[in-house]
Amino acid sequence: MGGYLLLNLEFKDKNSRDIFEKEFKLKRNFQYKQDKYDGSDRIECFYIPSWMGYAEPNEMKKKFKKLGIKVNKFLSLDVSTNSSWYDEINQSSLEVELE
Repeated sequence: MGGYLLLNLEFKDKNSRDIFEKEFKLKRNFQYKQDKYDGSDRIECFYIPSWMGYAEPNEMKKKFKKLGIKVNKFLSLDVSTNSSWYDEINQSSLEVELE
């Protein structure tokens, strides 16, 4: 089962963003560059894949460490039904997958 998802990722750097987009072949809809008050180069990006299985975002997170992708936040929201059964919007950061 799958649906239309909105992915919101905050990357720690531009290189991580570029690796993510190349590996998963997703085009960014828009992005915000965060203030550099702490010396970082954080970039918040939004993606709307045309169709994605509900398990795919978790599979992506498992590949991040292997690919060297550094993220501060990974959220996905089901925009096709707005259902709550698989709603990750309250998950504010990667937890177990990247440790």
